Amino acid sequence: MHGTYVAVSAAGLVNGAAKKANIHMIAADLHPDDDLAALDFIRNSRRDKHKTIINISRGYNKYVPSLEKKISELADEGIIITVSAGNDGAYTCGNISSYGGFNGAITVGYTDNTIITPKNRIEDLYNKRIYSNYGPCVDLFAPGTLRITKEFKEGGVVSSTGSSVAAPLVAGVAALIMSEDSETEYTYEMMKQKLIDLSLKDVISNLNYTTPNRFLNNGKHSVYHGSRCDDPSGNYACEDGCCSKFGHCVALDNPFHHTKDLCIISNGCRSDFGYCDPPKCNSVEGKDVCGEDECCAAGGVCVSIFNDPDHRCYIENGCIYQYGGNCLTDNIDKIEDENYRYNVYDKYCKIELEPFKNCLFKYYNENHRYNYLYENELWEACQSYRDNKCKEFLESPFKFAPSCEKSTLYYEYDEIPLRTPIINLEIAERNLMCSMKNDYYDFCDTSYKYFVRGYDDIY
Repeated sequence: MHGTYVAVSAAGLVNGAAKKANIHMIAADLHPDDDLAALDFIRNSRRDKHKTIINISRGYNKYVPSLEKKISELADEGIIITVSAGNDGAYTCGNISSYGGFNGAITVGYTDNTIITPKNRIEDLYNKRIYSNYGPCVDLFAPGTLRITKEFKEGGVVSSTGSSVAAPLVAGVAALIMSEDSETEYTYEMMKQKLIDLSLKDVISNLNYTTPNRFLNNGKHSVYHGSRCDDPSGNYACEDGCCSKFGHCVALDNPFHHTKDLCIISNGCRSDFGYCDPPKCNSVEGKDVCGEDECCAAGGVCVSIFNDPDHRCYIENGCIYQYGGNCLTDNIDKIEDENYRYNVYDKYCKIELEPFKNCLFKYYNENHRYNYLYENELWEACQSYRDNKCKEFLESPFKFAPSCEKSTLYYEYDEIPLRTPIINLEIAERNLMCSMKNDYYDFCDTSYKYFVRGYDDIY
């Protein structure tokens, strides 16, 4: 698998730096003599000495002079060579090991892009990995972790970390430079200087002060600063994942636990541009989050339409009717969707009916027609009945709740019952009882107008 990761980093179709480069694999046992034979094979087989790049993602914990001599010879012939600095977390310069620090080779260390977690900042990806070798002979640093997908039955996603991954990434960028400037015959010195010139300076942290602070960059700033999923235009929203606080999409089937934590609302997940957990009402996944009497206010927050002093449930104030629904508006006639227009009338009707929800208070049951309520309970019920003008409301409900006149074409409300003879009788009885509780002020009038006439309607 090691060779596969190296090849993918340099020229993989998805993750590779030079996706259209021609790559050739040279198999060799892990011994300096085999390395020398492989390098001679490349020297004798190459087609163009100024269009050949060799990446060496292997090494020895000892200095092999014959290998450095061979590298220098190939470099003098116009072959570009990138090598991994090593993964011992050690100083690698000064004839200590092979191949890191060789003359004629571009030595590459690696940074820690192992995983993104909610606790990390994007800047944390520029930390030098603790295991990366270092020293003044390390020319560049590049990301050291690569993830590739496999068949699901084989485990889904696998990854590799080390300078073995970083070095071929540099080789891939070198190949891109060659292809875009095909007239130039690049030498080792020229390519090394080009890569140094393009690199980002002083962005790597946790780096030994003797080590050059250079991070690999291909110079393609428009690509490097890719579109963020939280772009206000909504054009880059995540269709099958969540939009993290870092502005990149995270697949919902991502096998990395810490990465999936970025999909949690409390960790900064942007619910406006993809799925978040728990889902907010301003997304397809959260369209059923709000309750029956709640609207989806700006920001994906559910707000009670009956307790909305700041009018957050109004479309004009950002209420999101596409998903959460239940939004109100200052101009219902502008709503083109007839079904939603009557839905708005329904919500307005419910608000207008709120003061009258106790007008049809229950004052009896099957066994007790007239003494179901205690004296103090009846007094409180009647006080509310009079304060809220229930008598007048029940005579002309649409005068007090005008929106209901339209919404009752589609909806029914307990506060506006169908006026059957029985309902009329009960209304008359409430009026009579509450008139009696009003110091007999209009007892006789109410008795005749509502109670007696109510009986006439029934019998």
